[in-house]
Amino acid sequence: MERERAIQEIIEERGRQESLHPWTTLEQMPIILTEEFLEVIRALQGEGDIEEELVHVAAICMRWLEKLGE
Repeated sequence: MERERAIQEIIEERGRQESLHPWTTLEQMPIILTEEFLEVIRALQGEGDIEEELVHVAAICMRWLEKLGE
């Protein structure tokens, strides 16, 4: 995946996460990131799309960084 496309997908996923779960707290971020990372592992085992799951992880990391700045 090209860098520009990856960044765009991360930004889109970030927006989707915010619309689905706008109340997420800073304390919840490690739990959410762990869950998303486990989905990456499952994708590596053939149970999902690795690129999609990595985009989710990157978007969660972005969200966590944003929460730190609030």
